[in-house]
Amino acid sequence: MADITFTGNKKLSSVAGEFWEAFPYLRLRFYPSEKKALFDAGTAKPYYFEEFLQKNVSEVRQKNGPDLIIRGNLKVKSLERIFWDDHGVLASVEYIKSDGTWCFTGAITDNLSLSALNRKGEQEGWLKDSNTVKK
Repeated sequence: MADITFTGNKKLSSVAGEFWEAFPYLRLRFYPSEKKALFDAGTAKPYYFEEFLQKNVSEVRQKNGPDLIIRGNLKVKSLERIFWDDHGVLASVEYIKSDGTWCFTGAITDNLSLSALNRKGEQEGWLKDSNTVKK
């Protein structure tokens, strides 16, 4: 697996796409920081923010933290925390269950590494294709 970098000159959609290539059973979603209340309540929907994904990292980050390198051994909760604490960017690792239901990670999955969670998705038949998502 190649490293995924989060740098100022990349589009959010590029970072999300590289993440999906590395972890095909997972999604890395970015949300506008002003939608944090929706995100915290679990009611934010990724398809609401497609336009937001076309922005460069430098346009959306609220803090200028160090470049982030995403690797498979990074825990889900650590990745999400680093995005928020170091960059002021609201990010979520998510997945699509075999029935097409879109799911946020939570207490059970947050302590898994990205690689372990991706393997879990493969074993449980999570979907790779977001075109079958229930909205």
